[in-house]
Order: sequence, then C-alpha cells, then structure tokens
Amino acid sequence: MELVICLLLGITVASAASPPDMYGEMQVDSHDWTIGHNTLGERNPIPRGCSGKPADVFLVFDTSGDVTPAQLAKQKKYAIDLLRVFTFGDKSTRISVVTYADEVMNVSSFEDGTNIGNATSTIMYDVPLETTGPCKIDKALQYISTDGFSNSSMRREVAHLAILFVGNRITNRKEAKRHARDSKAKGMYLYTVGQSTAIRKQLSSISSRPAKTFVFSNDDDRIVQSLKDLLKIHLCEFQIEPPASLRRPSYCHVSRPVDLIFSVDEISIGARNAQKIFNLIEFLMLNINNQSNGLKVGLVSSKINFKAVSRGFSTVEDFSNRLSSVAISDHGDIIKRARRMLRRGRANSQKTIIHFVDSNIDITKHALFEAKKNKRVKLETFVIATGSGLDQRSLEKIASHHSSQHVFLVKDYHMMASVGPNILKTVCASW
Repeated sequence: MELVICLLLGITVASAASPPDMYGEMQVDSHDWTIGHNTLGERNPIPRGCSGKPADVFLVFDTSGDVTPAQLAKQKKYAIDLLRVFTFGDKSTRISVVTYADEVMNVSSFEDGTNIGNATSTIMYDVPLETTGPCKIDKALQYISTDGFSNSSMRREVAHLAILFVGNRITNRKEAKRHARDSKAKGMYLYTVGQSTAIRKQLSSISSRPAKTFVFSNDDDRIVQSLKDLLKIHLCEFQIEPPASLRRPSYCHVSRPVDLIFSVDEISIGARNAQKIFNLIEFLMLNINNQSNGLKVGLVSSKINFKAVSRGFSTVEDFSNRLSSVAISDHGDIIKRARRMLRRGRANSQKTIIHFVDSNIDITKHALFEAKKNKRVKLETFVIATGSGLDQRSLEKIASHHSSQHVFLVKDYHMMASVGPNILKTVCASW
C-alpha cells in the first residue's frame, strides 16, 4: 500500500486595490521597511537586525557652525536609518544621543533609548535643526571617556560603542586624539562618520582600528557589515511588526487647572548655564499634552535695577551716588516673587514651582524663610540642583517635601537635558 501525503498550501491572492484587512496597521516586509524610519520617505537600504550582543551605543552629532543645516539633516537621516540594525530593549541595545559644538549636550540617556520609536523621535525632534558655534569634537570625546563612561546608567557587562558624526574637519586634533585614546583604552569602540571621504585621514586618527572597519562617510552603508560582525547581529529574514511611531512622546497629560512657575536666579547661575536651564524648560513644555489648555506658565528671574545708572553720563560723584542705590535681588526675593505670582493666579488651580539652584547660589536665611512661607500656603515646590557641594538639608527646606521626589540632583549642566523626562514624570504625577 502506498502512503500518499498531501501538503496543502493556502494561497490568498489579494487585489492591487487594497491590502487584506487582517493586517490593519501592520507591515509585512523583509529588508525595505521604510515607513516610520526614513525621514525623507525614501527606500531604506539598511537591513533590520533581529538579534545580537547587547550594547550601549552613543550617537554623537556635530551641531557646530562647521556643518550646514543640510549636512546636519543628512547626519540625522543616516543615524535614523541605522537604528534598524539594532535590537532594542533593556537587556539588548540602548541608545544615548549626544550633540557637540562649543559645548557638549547629553540629549537623552540610555534609559530613554530602549526602543526604536523613542530613539528616532529624539534624533528628529531634540537634536537641533540649526547649527552654530565652534566645533569642539575633543570635548565630545572627553565626555565619552569620562562622564559618559562613568555614568551610572551605563552597563558594564555589555559592548560599548560610539558613532561620531564629524563635519568638515577635526579641530584641536592633539586633544581629540588623547581623549579618543582614553575611550578606546576603556574598551569603547569608536566609529567615525564624515561628510565625505576627504577627511578620512583625520577620522582615522581618532577611530578604532583598522580604518576600513571603523571609518565611513554618511552615504556609505558598509558600516552595517562592521556592526554586524562586531555585535554578532543576525539579520531578519522576514518579519511582521507595526511601524514605529514618530510622534513626539508626551510624558505629561494635564488633567486639571495648573499654574506653573519656573524660578531661575540667572544672575548667580550665569548666562551660559541659564541658557541650558531654558533649553530644559523648552523640552518640558514641548512634552506636555495640554489639549485642555489647563496649564498656565510663568517665569520669575533675578533682577537688578540699573535704571538709575543707565541714563547717560554724569559726574563721578553723582554716578557713585546712583550706583549705591542699585539693588541686586536676594535669592529669597525670587522665591517670594514666585509665591506672589501664583497667588495672583486662578483660585482653584494646582500651584507648582520648579526652582533652579546651583553651587554658585547662596541659600540665605531669607531664602529659607520665604520657602517656609510657600509651604504654609501649600505651594508644591520642586528643586533642581546642579553641581557638587550643595547642602541637601537646605535644598529639602526649599522643596515642599523632604524627599527625593521633590529634589533632583544633577551632576553638571551637561547632564541637564538627560534628566528632563524623569523631572516631568515626577512633577506631572500630581496634575
């Protein structure tokens, strides 16, 4: 007796008019999945990875005046395309985004870069569109080898990579090479991606060796093979998964009336550091879902009354008399003015203060006295303290509660941007 085995294949032939309803928003694709990953809507030539060694990866963008906005856009597109090679997750690959010009900015931490949607949104929305300032790639390499590498969020047991996008040159080459050498000595693999092959020799001076494995231009897809070999990445043969959302994630939803005051003593803090605070405030505002228009926002800053001495020339004696009348506001005055502004706000609103201090600010008895008054009228106050040597007890006295939920410690201003999501989630918990 012959045994006949029949294998039945069910084949569905769909019309060209529309895809089957069963897939809905799902996408079926092997190597050309483009929606949600390619900012220009073009075919993405980068294949998708499905496995590989876990890694913490820095994506470092040149936002200096050495590159044009068009060149920066090309950096961002290349990086977004490249994300699909990695397998994201808390126990897989995580991405931290860094920018450099005159200063280094840690735009997002590794905790924020555990999925492709968040990483893509960060590159698209939080890496600036405009370029400005001198190029200090040596500072970026120094950050990677020191603060970035010692960051408590970096995992010690995984591979460590940095993919540095470089504009048209490497400035301060001696220092750049020294910091690159320090990073590599700690086990960091350094990839460099240039605008063209013209600066390949310069890129080779800071990248890992050999150059053919770690130096590329931003139109060269061969970096995929290098990453694949380094991290033992297995490329997907076929997959069904939803497209990544490129909408900016909202960390906060305002569900009731809230009056919010930011208080910044920019005179004591200094203009450059105050600008980093204002960048953080802008990030917070962009990530609040305020569709109900329940949130009203204000700013209180330090002030100096210069009117008396800025009315043209005068005699030395008259000028000295006018100068003696100039009053620089005490830190307590800022706390008091924040309270007064909130008391002029809406009667039934949640009243919140986000107060910024650093080691340059003298927390006087007057400041603590005014903070105590704020507590009496039940103003919820969060303190963001930057730098070292700050008195924890004084910070807790300014905050409305003596807890880590109301006092945020930031190591330095370069790390300011990375704490934004955590600050927003905590502050919004009461809204």
